[in-house]
This record gives sequence, C-alpha cells and structure tokens, in this order.
Amino acid sequence: MPVEAQYDSEGGARVAILDAGRATLELSNTAQVELIDRVEVGRRVAPAMRLALQVDDCSTATEAVLAAGARSIAPPTRTPWDSLNARLDAPAGIQLTLFEELTEPSPVARQPVTDPFDLEMLRRCVDLAELALEGGNGPFGSVLVLDGEVRFEDYNHEAETGDGTRHPEFAIAQRAAANLTAEERDRAVVYTSAEHCPMCAAGHAWVGLGRIVFATSSAQILAWRTEWEVGAMPVAVHPINHIAPHLTVAGPVPELAQRVRALLRRSAGLAS
Repeated sequence: MPVEAQYDSEGGARVAILDAGRATLELSNTAQVELIDRVEVGRRVAPAMRLALQVDDCSTATEAVLAAGARSIAPPTRTPWDSLNARLDAPAGIQLTLFEELTEPSPVARQPVTDPFDLEMLRRCVDLAELALEGGNGPFGSVLVLDGEVRFEDYNHEAETGDGTRHPEFAIAQRAAANLTAEERDRAVVYTSAEHCPMCAAGHAWVGLGRIVFATSSAQILAWRTEWEVGAMPVAVHPINHIAPHLTVAGPVPELAQRVRALLRRSAGLAS
C-alpha cells in the first residue's frame, strides 16, 4: 500500500499512514464466522475482529507477511466463492486474511427475480427437483419457456441411468438445439431450481439460449455442502457468468432457497 505520510518523534517513536483504498465493514453472526473458519482454516479460530486485505497474488503476499513476522494459521486455500484466502496471526494480535479473487467480475450484472411468472416457473422447478429426489436422483429441476409457453421440463436422471451428465439444463440445451431455430433459442428462457453447473452453462451458451433464471446460486449450494461436510463435487463449481460471461442471469430467490436447501440435505442423507 502506498505511504501517504510518516512521522518520527523522540525516543524512536514512528508512525506511517498508508492509503488502504476502499474499505467495508462486514458484520457476521456466529454461524457465518464458523462457516468461514471451516472454509479457510478447518476449525474455529477467529477472534471478535479480523482484518481482511485483498491482494493481487495471495501466495506472494503471504510469503511477504510471514517474512515480516506474521505466523501462518492456514496457507492460501481456494474457497467456494472462487477466491484464494490465507489466514495469519500478524503482530499486535491482529488476525489477518489475505484474499485474491481468482476470476474477473462478469460484465453482466445479475438481476433480481420479481416477476410473478418467473416466480411461478421457479416454483415448478423446485417441484420437479422433488420428483427427481423421489426417484433417487439429485434434486434439480428445470423448465424451458418460449414466448410465455412451457416447451419442455425435466429433472436429474443420473442415478437411474448411471450417467452423471443427465442434468435437466443440459437436456434443455440439446432439445432446444434440435427443435428451435436460432431466433427462438435466443428468445427462450430457462428456469432452474439451482444455478447451472459449468457443463450446463457451457451447453446453454453454445446453443445460443437466452436468459437464465434460478432459485438458488452455486455459491449458496457450495456453502451448504461445506457446512454439512459432505465432500467435494467431481467438478469445480463456478457461477454461470464465469463460464459464459455475457449471458443474462437472474437469481437467487430467498423465498425458495430453504426448500432447495431441505431437498439437498435429504439428498446428502441428512435430516431436513
């Protein structure tokens, strides 16, 4: 950080004023603090106050801070939110997180979901997710809509077929490519109970489908799985716009998140 000013006084007293740029104050409840600690460290270690600094290179910055006298609590660790975070004890009793954002922000901002028709379609997606779970599959459901008309709906079939790619969003992309014109695909909207995985996001983009509206985000689902300690998924989780930066995306919807969360807990063999 650039030095704005520094002063020396009698007896070796010294102070430096650094330009820290923009800062925010993050207030977290106990459950959130415990979740962040599990992600970054693996156990509860945070004091009442912790300082977090964004850096360009987490590994290099961590080495520099360690060389300056800090003590490592946890090395740079990739988080569910696609950042690289290191936790350290700095001098003067300050616990420090250094974090590096691993992906550039999308040029397309996520939109809120307020339209009654959008919400109706998302509720149908969650209903389909329940049907998937009843069949022993992952609890995910999706609907394809063109000009206000439902053209296709589906849910996960990976357990009953043994095919891990049998996601409804991927099936929608394939069906749309086979049955809709390019202009129709561009106008079509895909509704889904959970944000597309990288495979489905890529399929959606490659066939030229339009807007995506989802009930729960990939970050929410990954945070829940981390909280439940159910293990890593076979494919890294990324937001849709990290895979297809220019897609228009809306979600999540807080009023539906608890329904989806309960289905995912049941799918993981946990009490809802």
